[in-house]
Amino acid sequence: MSWFKRRQRGGQDEVAINVSEKGGVRYLHLGSETVQSAMRLSDPFALELPYTHCMMSFLLFNDRPKRVTVLGLGGASLPKFMYKHLPDTVIENVELHPEVVAVAHSQFMLPLDAERLPVHVGDGGAFVAGLENHSDVIMVDGFGSHQLAENLCSEAFYQAAYRALTANGIMVVNLWRASPQFQMLVERINVIFDRRILLLPDFKHGNTIVLAFRRGQNDPGWKALYELAETLEDSFGLPMQDMTARLRHENLHTERALLI
Repeated sequence: MSWFKRRQRGGQDEVAINVSEKGGVRYLHLGSETVQSAMRLSDPFALELPYTHCMMSFLLFNDRPKRVTVLGLGGASLPKFMYKHLPDTVIENVELHPEVVAVAHSQFMLPLDAERLPVHVGDGGAFVAGLENHSDVIMVDGFGSHQLAENLCSEAFYQAAYRALTANGIMVVNLWRASPQFQMLVERINVIFDRRILLLPDFKHGNTIVLAFRRGQNDPGWKALYELAETLEDSFGLPMQDMTARLRHENLHTERALLI
């Protein structure tokens, strides 16, 4: 295992960046051995970690977003995947640490494309607070070395994210199910989004993805959802049918429809 180490200094903004490789996969670590991102060297635009597959489940409800805002760049797995597969989408990224951005470009093959793939260096919470009716999808994946960044899980942040979404927008949040904050954060999102949320667990690694909807989805029927999942699976190479089955297992539904 080889290590590439960089450190930004500056009070609370200090971050240790480690890059390792094993079995043809490159990993990003921020301040610990916990894997933040992974990239298969033979297929750098693919999604290697299962939780990232789950974050793309928003495609079941909007498969043609015009703008996606990603908070927490890391190794840029999700932005790269969407850049390849959603050619008509602007994928906007916000990352607190400039050296993480540098490593995403130099070590994780993030393309330089200011028009379709802009990267803003700054506080994701402050960035979202200044927006209204801006993004079709907001993806929140801002973990530090041990926990979700506080500025990306406060009540004020989720309220700002709600306002920043377009009329039929979706917030997608990666949470760690074993965290003592998990139930509190789910309920916080649930209240702010007026009970219009879905949970999608990644049982392999303990992540749970929360999908929060700005407005109701008219209780999509299972037949249509599974047909769309099959189409998306063929197009994107993701296990969309399995994720649809997990959505059914984990959330309120009838025999005919998913209740959102």
